[in-house]
Amino acid sequence: MAPIPDGRVFGLDAQTLISIAVHLVNLAVLAFIMTRFLYRPVREFLYSRAHRIDEQLSRVKEGKAEADALKLEYEGMISNIGLERDKMLEEVRVKAEELRERALEEASLDIKHMKDRALEEIGEMKAMARDEMKRAVIEASSAMAEKIVSYVMDDEAYDHLFEKVISDLEDSSWWD
Repeated sequence: MAPIPDGRVFGLDAQTLISIAVHLVNLAVLAFIMTRFLYRPVREFLYSRAHRIDEQLSRVKEGKAEADALKLEYEGMISNIGLERDKMLEEVRVKAEELRERALEEASLDIKHMKDRALEEIGEMKAMARDEMKRAVIEASSAMAEKIVSYVMDDEAYDHLFEKVISDLEDSSWWD
């Protein structure tokens, strides 16, 4: 190699031109080889990657649309919660009213049965009191009649009066 003359950056001689020509041929061969063997696989890789990205974007859009639909549905459900709560409260209120009515009916039946039993017992007590009173009146009448008769009458008149009083008492209506 020849020395580079002073004042110049590089020497433009035949050796440099041949070296540049060899580099250009190497570059052309390398470009041809890369185009021939690498261009299609890289292009296919890029197309497949772009297709995957498009699919992912479409899935994201579908997911977003579904999420928006669910959001609207849940917002609708949230707005209807008040209506559902009112409906449930009304159902509970109706059931409570039915239970109250049923309890009132049962209580009134119990009260009626208790009243009927009390009336029966009162009737029985009246009948017992009537019987006791009849016995007491009969005993008192017998005692008074005996005293009166013992002062005024003899045995024959006493027997006749006793028979008459007994027959009158048997015929009287208060006996029944």
